Amino acid sequence: QKEEKKNDAGEVLVTISVQKATIEDSGYDALQKVLDQQSADTYELAQEAWGDMQAFLEDSDWETTGSLYAIEDTISMKRGDDRIFSYVTTDYSYLGGAHPNVVYNSYNYDTKTGKRLTLRDVTEDYDSLYAQVLDTLRAFQEEHDMFFEDYEDTVKGMFYGFSAEEDLEDSSMTDADREEISDTAGTASDIDNIQWYLTDNELVVIFNRYDIAGYAFGPTAVKIPFETGLVK
Repeated sequence: QKEEKKNDAGEVLVTISVQKATIEDSGYDALQKVLDQQSADTYELAQEAWGDMQAFLEDSDWETTGSLYAIEDTISMKRGDDRIFSYVTTDYSYLGGAHPNVVYNSYNYDTKTGKRLTLRDVTEDYDSLYAQVLDTLRAFQEEHDMFFEDYEDTVKGMFYGFSAEEDLEDSSMTDADREEISDTAGTASDIDNIQWYLTDNELVVIFNRYDIAGYAFGPTAVKIPFETGLVK
């Protein structure tokens, strides 16, 4: 879906573009229905982003056309077979400012049912996966010194839910209470807080700009090969 927003003079203010995933093979109606809804939701969010900026842009002294100003969502397929349908969207927006904003969002589905998968659904040991990701990030930090000081707290919150972060460290809690929080806190935050995808041989966790490092460092990817035994 693509459209141009123009001012009263007919000048293009911004271009909105959203890609949609379509399955050409038959027998995947449930998944296609989910993908259609995801595409519609993404397009609605793009329209909302435009609405938020519309008044500002129309009041500005604009001397350029919309080729510079854009809201774009593009799809990068990572895996598509009878078991897993996994892709990442690049959500790009530039509506003025020092630089554009780029956010990566991941979508992972059971191909047959259309169920959106959480990270817990595809891991043998969620806690061990978290530990592996954190160890990899610590090695990055030791070599490059590029992460925010509190990046470990952020990663923990992303895996276990930010509301549970302090609860897990509460000295008055019993071990049983901690285990219950650990078992359930991440289930709600997986889809919302952690971006990840599957290929034919590895699981990749993505940290967007500003998640754990500044804009200049770009996104950070942690790769977990299947051979580690951490992926089902």
